[in-house]
Amino acid sequence: MKLLSCLLPLLLLLLPAHSSPKILTTPDGKTRSSSCALTCSGVSMYDGSDGSDRWEYHDDSAQSTKDISLSGCGFVTPPVVTVTIQSRGVDKYSCPPVYLLAPSKSYVEVLTVEDIAPGFLIRSKCNVFWIATGYKC
Repeated sequence: MKLLSCLLPLLLLLLPAHSSPKILTTPDGKTRSSSCALTCSGVSMYDGSDGSDRWEYHDDSAQSTKDISLSGCGFVTPPVVTVTIQSRGVDKYSCPPVYLLAPSKSYVEVLTVEDIAPGFLIRSKCNVFWIATGYKC
């Protein structure tokens, strides 16, 4: 029993070190060593208070966009990115669905599916939650 109580903390420390994401496919179609796999996540705040971009109009369209920086993750190739949007409002203050434009290794652009003003997204406090899985080497 004493041996088990000594080994258990050691095992708990070592388990996270041996687990890494398993990447089956990537945007560029190339896979690398699993020891280079990395998962990175964050929240891009609606108002840019976290240092990210605020919501703004996308080029000449009526859609809104927000660039999300992935540079702190250290990816060497474009990762697989998933986003979801937090809606603090209901009914007329609900945040719209979003999709991604092709991610690079340092950022991804989120675009609203429907035409909607950036001011609405800011008033509705539409934060973008994201997770990216890719390679660091």
